[in-house]
Amino acid sequence: MADRNRRIPTVEPIIMRPMFAAHVPATSVTWVSQASIDSGIVKSYNLRKRVEAVRNCRAIGKKDMKYNDSMPKMKVDPERYVSHDLGAYFLTFLYFYFLFFRVFVLLCVRVLRHAVVGGTICVVRFG
Repeated sequence: MADRNRRIPTVEPIIMRPMFAAHVPATSVTWVSQASIDSGIVKSYNLRKRVEAVRNCRAIGKKDMKYNDSMPKMKVDPERYVSHDLGAYFLTFLYFYFLFFRVFVLLCVRVLRHAVVGGTICVVRFG
């Protein structure tokens, strides 16, 4: 057993086992152009990974994406940091951040003003 008053922790010996990273060449694919395979450039790299040529990627578009195929008409107002999507109203991240920060600061001031009364901490109910 290890000493409880020790400064440097003494660890038990570890039996090393092969990890997943050791098998990366067998479990991954490098995508390259067909021209680089035909010219032999890929062979000069001495890769241990499987090398495949990229095919049928010229005609892929937004309609081919399974969960991201919508193309709404967007209008962006860079001065007010807002975006419009066919009448829907979206806040950009920066505008949302400052709005949230302002509400958060006001909430904290309200809590700190009412929470400490006479040196004791009180429970503050919101709403």
